[in-house]
Amino acid sequence: MERYITDDALTETTAARQKLRRVQALLEQKDERTRSVVYLRAQGYSYQEIAQKLQITEASARVVEHRTRAWLKATLQKEGYDE
Repeated sequence: MERYITDDALTETTAARQKLRRVQALLEQKDERTRSVVYLRAQGYSYQEIAQKLQITEASARVVEHRTRAWLKATLQKEGYDE
């Protein structure tokens, strides 16, 4: 079976990869704990598991992730990345 990829699909894939690379670069600006919280959440860990792993409170893990996601969203919007 042949698969055809449209120009739109290629454009979307390329844009998604660029956005991902930008998110990774932005996260490098953050401290180790912040990066760890975000990466662990992205891997599917619960806040409780993250808290135990990083020796922080569950509330801290939630706050760090929330603030970081908000910062990423605002930064990406300022840079012209679509939602």
